Amino acid sequence: MYYFSNGGFYHTEVHGDAIPTDAVPVTDDEHAALFAGQAAGKVIVADAEGRPALADPPPPPERTLDERRATVAAAVDALRDQHMAEGAEHGGKRFALDGTSRTDLGGMATTGALVLMGALDWPADYATGWIALDNTRLPLPTPQDGIALAAAVAGRYAALVQAARTIKDAVLASDEPEAIDITAGWPE
Repeated sequence: MYYFSNGGFYHTEVHGDAIPTDAVPVTDDEHAALFAGQAAGKVIVADAEGRPALADPPPPPERTLDERRATVAAAVDALRDQHMAEGAEHGGKRFALDGTSRTDLGGMATTGALVLMGALDWPADYATGWIALDNTRLPLPTPQDGIALAAAVAGRYAALVQAARTIKDAVLASDEPEAIDITAGWPE
């Protein structure tokens, strides 16, 4: 035999004499029906007589405007990261936009500038090629080729960061942030 009190169930075999005095008896069939209803999304509550009954769950609490804005801004960041993962196109290949790759490309572009100034020779390893996302190489026979690749990656990165910032600014200024089309405004 089950008993219900204060939002909880008690069973004589488990709780013995520790069942609250205000507990109401509940049959095994009633108990099973209540838990089936709970599994279907209902909540178990006490009715006016203190008996367990099924009810619709309360609506979720109203989210604040700041919470709603933060949720949409996080979705913008996720889209930005998705675009970043696609890389930057140059020379018919795609190149990584992550921080390490941009740092390496910046070093290569600096080397290219120093070569053009006559301070260094263009390294053979750079001439062999830069490794693309598909693990193939794009030959960079001249420092200008290396600088062009670095500029393409930097340009794509900057365009994505600025697009995300522009979209997030619109989200953060809106009283209806969910109405902002966060899929529009990204660079091709």
